Amino acid sequence: MHPYAVIVHFKEKIADENGVKQKADMDRLIGMFAKGGYRGYLSLEYESEELPETAVPRLTRELKQAIRKQSS
Repeated sequence: MHPYAVIVHFKEKIADENGVKQKADMDRLIGMFAKGGYRGYLSLEYESEELPETAVPRLTRELKQAIRKQSS
């Protein structure tokens, strides 16, 4: 589906097979999309208890770092 997608919605935490939420592996996820040839937009969903004023900038930096790793 990578060649047909125009936007990806990333969650900062995803549930495992038992429903326990764990931090998403941004490097792995971005790597999958890069290998699939994805060239669309990325959005970030935040839903944790940390204040969004501190969490969102941090998560944005993590996402950008993962993208840079795959771009080089």
